[in-house]
Amino acid sequence: MKQQAWATKQLTLKLELKNTPSKIALRYMSREHCPIRPKIQWLCETRDKDTLWWRVSTTEIVDLGRVVRSWHSRRARKAFEEELKARGFDSKGRQLPSGAQGLATAEQFHGNMKGTVSLQLRRLCLQGNLTTMRQEVKTLVEKLVKFQLENQQNQSQDSEILNRKSKSGGLFPTRKKMEASSGRAQRGRYEQELAIL
Repeated sequence: MKQQAWATKQLTLKLELKNTPSKIALRYMSREHCPIRPKIQWLCETRDKDTLWWRVSTTEIVDLGRVVRSWHSRRARKAFEEELKARGFDSKGRQLPSGAQGLATAEQFHGNMKGTVSLQLRRLCLQGNLTTMRQEVKTLVEKLVKFQLENQQNQSQDSEILNRKSKSGGLFPTRKKMEASSGRAQRGRYEQELAIL
């Protein structure tokens, strides 16, 4: 599963398991003669892939003024960062040191949260208050952390299975095994032919 999405009344959270640049960065990188293209490409190439890339999107409320959009996106961004911190992660999804508070969830993790998250504001966020938005962000972050943990456990199980198979002779038969088994089959047919004579 490459993408996952969860929605509440005010917000939609979309998760992609691989790190992808934002649409704005892709727009600049697609233009050949853009003066900031090399800088944007360099930033995307050198950005830490072992962290959670996330952004707040205001595409559903783009018809509103810039001040209103930035105010609502700032509220959502702050609530998202607080919820990550409450679960033992910093704002980039990296685990906080073991002495920090809120490590109930982070202790189950091995490493950092990964992927790209887009937190999209919906039109109903205009009517809601800050406490409602924080509750909805809390619900979405719980689902995100649970999904990331399940994905991490599935990957570790898959790697264990591959390790076991490689130690027991691999997923596919080697050339020596194929030759040995075909040699036994040929010897068996030869012995059967001799028995008939």
